[in-house]
Amino acid sequence: MLIKSIDDKTKSFREIESLLPFAEGRKSRALLHELTTLKKGYYNEKQVAYLIDHAYGERQNTLVLHDLRLEHGGLSAQIDHLLINPGAIYILESKYFSQKLHIDIHGNWIARYDHAEYAIPSPIEQNRRHIRVLRKILEDYELIPSRLGYKVELNFFDFVLISTNCIIEGEIPPNVIKADTVETSIRHKWDSECDRYLWLNSFKLAANLITHNEMRRIAEKLLQLHKPLMIDYAAKFGISPKPPADTALLQKLRTLRADLAKTHRIAPQRIFDDETLADLARYKPKNPAEIMKTTKTEKPEFRRYGYKFLNTILEYESQPA
Repeated sequence: MLIKSIDDKTKSFREIESLLPFAEGRKSRALLHELTTLKKGYYNEKQVAYLIDHAYGERQNTLVLHDLRLEHGGLSAQIDHLLINPGAIYILESKYFSQKLHIDIHGNWIARYDHAEYAIPSPIEQNRRHIRVLRKILEDYELIPSRLGYKVELNFFDFVLISTNCIIEGEIPPNVIKADTVETSIRHKWDSECDRYLWLNSFKLAANLITHNEMRRIAEKLLQLHKPLMIDYAAKFGISPKPPADTALLQKLRTLRADLAKTHRIAPQRIFDDETLADLARYKPKNPAEIMKTTKTEKPEFRRYGYKFLNTILEYESQPA
């Protein structure tokens, strides 16, 4: 049963795209990299969410929460996909790799992009941190059910779901799987746990299952605690977007340009283009130096036209509000 869908990320995409015209050089490349990475991750999460929803979205005995961000006790956990069933909670981290992934015997993750290799943080360790945060939340909010005075030994299992078009090489842990095998892998994991419990004590297995109502109580509390991450991308990348142009002043400057163009029998754009006029109405230069900097004109050009625009701006600014 689907409890929470993926948060819409398109607003973040639009925010980054709106900053691109104001970024140059290294900052522009960093913004483009951020945008590309976010889009790939988002679309991969959506594809994985589709596979999970197809398998569990209609099942009453499994609750599904996507894109869950939790903060508790000074710690945070960004969980891509979380499943709750009567016997366990599953933490699923989805990762997009377009070409090849190699995991060595020391647990190092190395991804290949366009013939270059990059070391990346281990998603397995990331999942372990998420489980610690989740355990703490369940304990502090007393969400772990009890049986005859004893708390249920709730199982936590984690998987890293790799994009289906990626080639995985090296020492592959059993909980690193292709995204399209998630249903089969979870079933095998639960079957092996059931076999282990039945070999030891079938009563213990039954005592550690939780009811649908107990599952719902956990899911609803986690949903209540969800705090989407809000990023100020302008601050993050040190970019100052242009302030809006003063529309009333802009109209006066357009009228002045049109009059000058008619007087000198030239095209208005030869005086100042539309973007330059907008910058004048945006920054409102107060002296010749500022207007030359704003319009990128030299002194002869300023003497020809610039002072008229400067006078118009100063007259406009001197008017009572």
